[in-house]
Amino acid sequence: MNSKQKGNLTELQCLSAFIEFGCGVSIPYGDNSKYDFIADKDGQLLKIQVKTSSLKNDNPDAICFSCRSTHVNCSGVKNVRYNENEIDYFATYYNNQCYLSKFGRY
Repeated sequence: MNSKQKGNLTELQCLSAFIEFGCGVSIPYGDNSKYDFIADKDGQLLKIQVKTSSLKNDNPDAICFSCRSTHVNCSGVKNVRYNENEIDYFATYYNNQCYLSKFGRY
């Protein structure tokens, strides 16, 4: 699979996990939102950004993912960091498990 297909699969896996957990989910129209979907948990709306993850340095106890948005156009590649107004959580799916990480600067 190419990186776009991997990202789409991770997003579908996370959406399924949120639905199984009892959340309503809403997907924004188009590709212009910083978040991938909105999760509605008991009336609280959360902006979720999904990232594909991998093992960190082959450590089976640590997964990692990029906390940046990458855009490619005719001018080149642009990496942009997210901010606290754009997303509430990062989500990823690894080894049949969905993981959620609160957005914040550490």
